[in-house]
Amino acid sequence: MRKSGKNTVVNVRQVDQYAGVDGAYIDRCISDLQNSHSQITLCCQDTFNIDSAASNVNGIIAGPQVAIFDEFVSIQAQFETFRIRAIKFDIYDVNPSNSSVGWFSTFHDQFSGAAQPTFTVAGVVDGPDSQLVPPGTGKLTLYWRAKGTLENGFVTDDDVGVTQPPLYSGGLRYSVGANTAARKFQVVVKAIVDFRGRV
Repeated sequence: MRKSGKNTVVNVRQVDQYAGVDGAYIDRCISDLQNSHSQITLCCQDTFNIDSAASNVNGIIAGPQVAIFDEFVSIQAQFETFRIRAIKFDIYDVNPSNSSVGWFSTFHDQFSGAAQPTFTVAGVVDGPDSQLVPPGTGKLTLYWRAKGTLENGFVTDDDVGVTQPPLYSGGLRYSVGANTAARKFQVVVKAIVDFRGRV
């Protein structure tokens, strides 16, 4: 049996007689912007080519690389802080005749754009989600998601593009075996980035 709500305290909003529900909706939108510090979410996308070489090729695709995507650059100047919430990596073998082996895995680490981490093939393979791209026309998809307080925190974007922080928190690492120099993999990157605090 439902209890009577006559003694319950509720918030009552008086709606402007000319604006009606449209006015209430617009006021809520403005209030949400104020409370969220004008936070917006953007999908930043780009592609990276990974070539084989005479020796092993080791590298990362992470925050410093996302920070040069066109969408990121165009929005970054309008906001004071950002965070990379998640990244999807679609990895394609675009040159099956090149027999180089490519290991890929995600990683979590705090670093600045000026001091990006380096990994050996053993470090890449040690990742719990480490995989090889299936040979030929195969495709591999890996996901990176921010975990914990540090990785989910907003950082200043004042120093994006220079040799100082902000701090980044991880992404994709790879190691491609030695072979003749040639195009081998193409990586399609989709990063979910939150921007907050209008300049």
